[in-house]
Amino acid sequence: MAKKAGKNDVKAKSVKKDAPKSANNKIKALQAELTKLSKEINEEGLTFLVTQAKTIINNIKIDKQNKEKEGAAKKFGPNDVKIIEGENKANFIIQVGKERKFFSRDDFRNVVKVAQSGDSVVLLGTQLFNWMMRERKDFLIDNNIQKTSDPRLAMLIRIIKSKYKVKK
Repeated sequence: MAKKAGKNDVKAKSVKKDAPKSANNKIKALQAELTKLSKEINEEGLTFLVTQAKTIINNIKIDKQNKEKEGAAKKFGPNDVKIIEGENKANFIIQVGKERKFFSRDDFRNVVKVAQSGDSVVLLGTQLFNWMMRERKDFLIDNNIQKTSDPRLAMLIRIIKSKYKVKK
């Protein structure tokens, strides 16, 4: 059964529309007050205020960047794998879930060599796991990869096979 619109419904809608205007008016009032007060402040005080304002602006930018990164990280699942190429492919980051591990070009070429050395993802998973145990145990430990059949290794191998070739 449909609800009839009452007086309260109209007020609720107008409050929502007025909220941004109210906040905007408050900001303008504070800016006007700050401008007025700044005329009575000496040079040392103004220098301090300018420094504080710059710090606040910088903190706002950093907070915004952190929120964007958090949003991106939340979209990236704990079992997701991706490879991030550094500038001029001089280095690579392999991200598994939230963990990011830096690989030099030479290390990454070795990973590609292992991943491209055959067709069986099961066999390649074993070979990659063994290479990581010898050369980059930190990758396995930090990502809690404890066995050769970990599906994240298989996913990494598939990504490498689809995007990278062995350099000769």
